[in-house]
Amino acid sequence: MSETTYKYEKNLPFVPFKKRYLRASRLFFMLQGLLLVMFLSISLQYRIFSILLLAIGAITLVSVIYIFRIRKKTKYFLQSIKITNDHVVSMAMYRKDEKFDHQLNLENLDVTFEVTGGGRRGRLTFAVVFAYNGQTLGKQSDLGKWKTSEVKELFSSIKQYKGESLTPKEADLLRMKRGFLG
Repeated sequence: MSETTYKYEKNLPFVPFKKRYLRASRLFFMLQGLLLVMFLSISLQYRIFSILLLAIGAITLVSVIYIFRIRKKTKYFLQSIKITNDHVVSMAMYRKDEKFDHQLNLENLDVTFEVTGGGRRGRLTFAVVFAYNGQTLGKQSDLGKWKTSEVKELFSSIKQYKGESLTPKEADLLRMKRGFLG
């Protein structure tokens, strides 16, 4: 019995969706709480409660928008990916908490690299999108267990194993720095 050898292998422990989501948004909620305390103290000091109501409304609106964006980015989790010497890709991908196992030929796997965010010097989020026959299988962003360098290395490794060179746009995206605290 021969043991399968891998060109590329990455395994991570499973992280439930709720934990991925809360970990990715923890700093945001701390900042929101700090802002709320600041506006509360200002409104109590000057006895202008309309400032407090305005602040609560603004913080709630921003929070809802942020929650929607982070939930979308943490929906998928790539637990493991293995590429054999025979060009077979095995992936264990979670959509929220539901596991999907994919096994397909490397040449049929389409990967794209996305960079989102960064407005007004904000934090950039890097993601690798996996597709097969035009259907998205999943996406792995650099929030949580997968670090920015690991996401970039995953994308460039898959492109290299497929025998495809990076386009100038992809090379520029891979050189970008994350920014804003990380």
